[in-house]
Amino acid sequence: MTGKTVFLTGGASGLGAATARRMAREGASVALADLDLAAAQRVAAEIAGAGGSAIALQADVTQSDSLAAAVAGTVARFGRLDTVVAAAGITINGDPVSMAEADWDRLMDINLKGVFLTCKHALPEIERAGGGAVVLFGSITSFTGRSLSCAYAASKSALLSFSRNVALKYARLPIRVNVLCPGHCETPLVARLFEQTPGTRERLLDLYPMGRFAREDEIANAALFLASDEASYITGTELVIDGGFLAQ
Repeated sequence: MTGKTVFLTGGASGLGAATARRMAREGASVALADLDLAAAQRVAAEIAGAGGSAIALQADVTQSDSLAAAVAGTVARFGRLDTVVAAAGITINGDPVSMAEADWDRLMDINLKGVFLTCKHALPEIERAGGGAVVLFGSITSFTGRSLSCAYAASKSALLSFSRNVALKYARLPIRVNVLCPGHCETPLVARLFEQTPGTRERLLDLYPMGRFAREDEIANAALFLASDEASYITGTELVIDGGFLAQ
């Protein structure tokens, strides 16, 4: 990743932060865009302290102007943009009857509209740079009905179709577009999910053939691969990392 600039949403914590650290260790310059600026600054400082290159930018992925400014700030600082990692996302439990309409709208705004707006403003810069890669964070809930949240599963399923359309549009440039689909991971987001539903962690662990959830670094390694030149002929597809969950 030496010489590459990564624009990463949701970089203040969890899988986004882990991916930022991993890419910085491989030589990338990383712009961490997150609503929580203070947390993003802490991650950027950690990366810089380890000898990497990173900046923190405040961005609301549901607001077009906010993302446009963050992308512009990235290019102003590093001179180019050739890699996007869209890791910002939330989950809210609920079925179609119990879920509040406002919760549905908020989740879709962040998980789906946020990816659309990220691509809208970042893709022209990647094109100007001569090509690159886009890695979108999806989920195995795109493929299974076991999700605790109908909205979350719907948002991640829609992401697959979106990514394929974008991948075909930009394949000749080339800008590669792929979706990373992890199972449950040991992250703050998943921890909050389990707090809402006591006993769920133990029940879900029993469903994983490997008997554990993924570590953050395992997902970050996969994101690094998809963003790197090692994946130069991979586009318009999904990489599932689930410890064998979907093999059952």
